[in-house]
Amino acid sequence: MKKLLSLVLVMTMVLSMGLCTAKADEPINIVWWVYSAGDAPIDTKLVQDAANAYSAEKIGVTVELIFKNDEQFPKDMNVGEYYDMTFTCDWCNDFATNAINEMFLDITDLVKEQTPTLYETIDEKYWDVAGSINGRIYAVPTLKDMASQQFFRMDKERYEAIGMELPASMEFRDLEAYLEAY
Repeated sequence: MKKLLSLVLVMTMVLSMGLCTAKADEPINIVWWVYSAGDAPIDTKLVQDAANAYSAEKIGVTVELIFKNDEQFPKDMNVGEYYDMTFTCDWCNDFATNAINEMFLDITDLVKEQTPTLYETIDEKYWDVAGSINGRIYAVPTLKDMASQQFFRMDKERYEAIGMELPASMEFRDLEAYLEAY
């Protein structure tokens, strides 16, 4: 399932960027888990049907959006509910935990070999910050947040092993001691 998930994820990214013009006889349907704090938006079906009609014709892909809250993601992943793509971040459907626990497929080689234009389009620093753990890629980062946020991913276990505790939040100026210890 992980290989299929990875293949569909990469194909979706390629197709969404308009890098592939070939269409299948039957559209590929992608099950995409998205975040919602409450119920799905009222017009979801209307918008999804219109978007799918267009995308089926243009790129041979349809999408089934399944809205989940922050409690549903881990429950559904743990019981093996099927999905092709999923929303992930640090505050919902935790990226680092899921990648480390192999809930996400390592797509490092696949994204570089099968979608080199996608890989090259996203700056290396964003792959490192938002899509990888220990140098391996498990997610395709979105660029929408990069311009407005500064964030760091720090290896908690590494710092705890040398007697340092990471606070829940810190200012940029507080990083100096951690950088020196690193």
